[in-house]
Amino acid sequence: MIDINKHIAEAMKKREREKLDTLKLIKAELVKAEKNGITLDDAKETKILIKMVEQRKDSISQYIKGGRNDLAEAEQKEIDVINEFI
Repeated sequence: MIDINKHIAEAMKKREREKLDTLKLIKAELVKAEKNGITLDDAKETKILIKMVEQRKDSISQYIKGGRNDLAEAEQKEIDVINEFI
């Protein structure tokens, strides 16, 4: 299972703002799942992370269609961080 708090602390120490924001999003999704009564294990965490990546891929395609390459790049950076845990 992911020790997300450790990764958040490391990102804070290194002042990696974008990575920190994405890590907080991951933590929020995991906490939300637990509050919904889901007992998290590696497989369920991976499923949540894959869902997050798919959401961002959808957003990227919409941003590119709308000519917002800056927002598409931001979404891609989030995908890169999430993929570290898949």
